[in-house]
Amino acid sequence: GSGCRYPYRFYEARYAHDLAERRRRESRAGIDCEPGAFEAAIDFIGAGLKNGQSPSHIIKTSDQVPFSVSTFYRLLGKGRARDLTKLDLPRAVRYKPRSKKGDTSSPNIPRELLEGRTYDDWRELPQELRDATVEVDTVVGRLGVDRQSILTLYFRRFRFQLFLLLGEHTAAEVVAALDMLDGLCGTLFPKLCPVLLFDRGTEFADVMRMENRANGTPRTRVFFCDPQQCQQRGGGEKNHEELRKVLPKGKTNFDALTRRDMALVMSHVNSYCRDSLDWFSPVSLARAVFPQGLLEALGVEEVAPCDVNMTPYLVPHAMLKK
Repeated sequence: GSGCRYPYRFYEARYAHDLAERRRRESRAGIDCEPGAFEAAIDFIGAGLKNGQSPSHIIKTSDQVPFSVSTFYRLLGKGRARDLTKLDLPRAVRYKPRSKKGDTSSPNIPRELLEGRTYDDWRELPQELRDATVEVDTVVGRLGVDRQSILTLYFRRFRFQLFLLLGEHTAAEVVAALDMLDGLCGTLFPKLCPVLLFDRGTEFADVMRMENRANGTPRTRVFFCDPQQCQQRGGGEKNHEELRKVLPKGKTNFDALTRRDMALVMSHVNSYCRDSLDWFSPVSLARAVFPQGLLEALGVEEVAPCDVNMTPYLVPHAMLKK
């Protein structure tokens, strides 16, 4: 009653509920790890980002980060990843597909050699052969300046891409590179590369020699994409984005590259783990499929995920000075 000398307390249900909810939210906020572990994880991620690795590659291939990729992006967006910002994230290189003069009418490949080798003909192949198709292309340096270029062979099944240095951007050099690869594979080349899919560039004009060995024995089947339809070799074209992170267009001296450089670049690019491979690396899968000794002969090694370098500093001597 009014004469009670003890302090009064009134219960407000709404206020009590709001207070309990706030305490529950505060208790669940932040990362469920010790401050020291969080600091170490951010340092580890930062080191990977400096090597051109994506947050997904860094976190999915390591047990040193006690939180998920989505949590990291959320921390980054809120400015709670210490000094890391979105500017530290590697940006995918975007570039327009090379146009080749005369592609519209395809004068580079004689009409008679296109018979039975068009993209429509390729689509008529059994699914097993289409899945085993190797996409072949070239990557060039500075037009009119660099003589050397890179022949790329993309193995669709396990996202692995070979980079073979060409002394000149010619059909003869392409044939020589395929002969070299054929020699390293021994009798297994037809099994590894049963079908090759090209664009219609001049460097791929020697159809008969690409398809057959010097002694005339067949080693593969050759097909050509439709003119100006780079998406028909979409896997290889997209994987060039990874190569261009290391050898950026217009900023790389291709004539300074060596075969040892190609081995190094192949090792790092193909050790970059992929979501599409359930976070395995292409080189780990290729090792189980390629002829024994092929990767070793090409100088390709599997690089630990934390050591993968996807920046031009992998081959600094080929970087053009500003």
